[in-house]
Amino acid sequence: MRNLLVYGPLALLVPLIQVVVYAATGAGAASVAALICGLPMPAVAFVVAWLGVGRVFRPDPGEHLDRTVRFGALVCLVPAVLVTAALLLALLAG
Repeated sequence: MRNLLVYGPLALLVPLIQVVVYAATGAGAASVAALICGLPMPAVAFVVAWLGVGRVFRPDPGEHLDRTVRFGALVCLVPAVLVTAALLLALLAG
């Protein structure tokens, strides 16, 4: 659960950036380009959070740090996929 303190905010930042870019570009070719450029953003958020977990929660000497990789990847991926799908549907409907 402590790793969620690092993964969570970064996972929510990605969809927020996607919505802001979509709102700024409006419907059209620029919004499609913005959605395509947003595809690698969850992976970037995961890597930054993975590094952040190591930075924030330093293990004692001889202790192994559990970064909960699968959980972190899921936390970073799910909100971005849901928002991307919603923006894609909004783009197709508009």
